[in-house]
Amino acid sequence: LELFLFDESGKRVGTVGKFPFLVMARRPNVRYESPMEFSPRITVAASDVAYIGFTDSYDIGVYDRSGKRIRTIRRAWTPVRVTKQDLDNYKAAFVGGMNEGGTTSADWRAFRERRFGEMNFAETFPAHGQMKVDEIGNLWVQETQRPTADPMMNRFFSAPKLPIEWSVFDRAGRWLGQVNTPANFWVFEIGPDYIAGVQRDELDVEHVQLYPLIKPR
Repeated sequence: LELFLFDESGKRVGTVGKFPFLVMARRPNVRYESPMEFSPRITVAASDVAYIGFTDSYDIGVYDRSGKRIRTIRRAWTPVRVTKQDLDNYKAAFVGGMNEGGTTSADWRAFRERRFGEMNFAETFPAHGQMKVDEIGNLWVQETQRPTADPMMNRFFSAPKLPIEWSVFDRAGRWLGQVNTPANFWVFEIGPDYIAGVQRDELDVEHVQLYPLIKPR
């Protein structure tokens, strides 16, 4: 994947570089390649600098506006292995999920069963998840979390069913601490003293939610 730099007007002003995007794989009895599930992929966040990582390791490059790598954020991590239970949970959610019309049928489930048999799965989960930059320039990195019993994301902003742990780094790459965001909450914006996003209640109804962000003195 090639990443470019654009100015505020939308004009392309440079190139950051080429980076690995995701892992493709193909089973012996399948004619096409497809993305490997649970595998590493590119993560990007930006403010006045760009943070780019490929999640096969906890190694995040920091790039300035000229596309030059100016520092690297690294952290020790222990790979989380994908278990049979993880695969069983994924299969149950994938095969039992609804089609685009919001319905299901025996034919649909049979199709999804065949499709699941064509998938490839990584042996371990990625080193970390998505990244976000808050309004004062700190980098928030989502820590790896084993999926719940229903791991499939069926909506554009499907909320995680468990609390999410984030590692927070300042502009110099120094680790500031860990923050947990609530279950069923999708983070949209992180301010100097708040976190805003969408919360899903027990009836699966969406609400805009604002949480205070209390920092140690």
